Amino acid sequence: MDLTIILIILISILIIICISILFYLIKNKNKVQDSNLTQNLEYNKETINQKIESENKVINTNLDNLKEKVNEQKTDLKQSLDKLEQNISKFNEITKNIEQIDKKVDSSSNNIKELSLIFKNSKTRGNLGEYTLESILTNVLGQQTKNGIWQTQYKYKNSNVIVDAIINTQINDKKIAIDAKFPLSKTDILVSQDSSSFEYKQAEIEFKSSIKTMIKDLNNKYISSEENISSVIMFIPSEIVFELIWSKFNDLFNEAVKNKIWICSPTTLPAVLFSQQISIRDYKISKNITEIQRLIKVITDDVKRLLERNENILASYEKYKSETERLFKEFQISASKIDKNYSKLESINMNDNQE
Repeated sequence: MDLTIILIILISILIIICISILFYLIKNKNKVQDSNLTQNLEYNKETINQKIESENKVINTNLDNLKEKVNEQKTDLKQSLDKLEQNISKFNEITKNIEQIDKKVDSSSNNIKELSLIFKNSKTRGNLGEYTLESILTNVLGQQTKNGIWQTQYKYKNSNVIVDAIINTQINDKKIAIDAKFPLSKTDILVSQDSSSFEYKQAEIEFKSSIKTMIKDLNNKYISSEENISSVIMFIPSEIVFELIWSKFNDLFNEAVKNKIWICSPTTLPAVLFSQQISIRDYKISKNITEIQRLIKVITDDVKRLLERNENILASYEKYKSETERLFKEFQISASKIDKNYSKLESINMNDNQE
């Protein structure tokens, strides 16, 4: 073989070896790529499964929350329906009551008309005021008695003046007169009409003027130094009228005080009477304070003497106790001696018998 052939053979073998190596490398590379691809697929699969599971949990949680909200809404809806049903029932009851009230109002309107006719009569108003006044005096100060703390229809001594009631303050024989007044002049307009109307303003003037006239009349008629009456209670039996004066004509109270007149209603009169009772009690206490102090001193002296006598009794008792204990001990000693001597005597007698 020549050298050329040998070289060709060697080159061929080398080429074959290189091709084999290259083929091997390519094959191994594919295997590695397949392996990596498989791993990536597995990883992606696991990741996708986890995400799906997580999404399922979120969806389930949301579904549960949605179910709870739906149930709550159903409960709220049921409660709302129940309340609506109750309200409808109450509304029906109220409607029935309103119908009954309408009937009563219709029947009462006639009574109101009759009552308004009664109040148009001044004598009837006066009787009602006197009755209300007497009821309050009885409830607060007790039953009326002769020469008691209060009297009705009191007649002045040297005149024909008669006042509805007087209170004996029992303070230097002073008295307070009480006269019931029922001012109705223009009252209906003042409590029902618009305050800006001309009719209302005219009613204001007339009403205020009538109250001022009453105040002056009470001062001139009932305040008397001879009767020891220096002030008068103007009793207004109607709370509506009193409230009207208080809220819209407050200056009338100052006018009344200047004239020694005290305006009261069925609500305020009891408070005035209670205050008067307290004043009477305080006056009696202050008036008799000297006698009270004297009696307290007498009682204190008696208590001191009692304590001294008690101490003497205790001392005597202790002495008696000590003397009794001493005598008892001496008695025990004597008894012991007697017992011993008696024992000796018995012993001697026994010896004599034996001899």
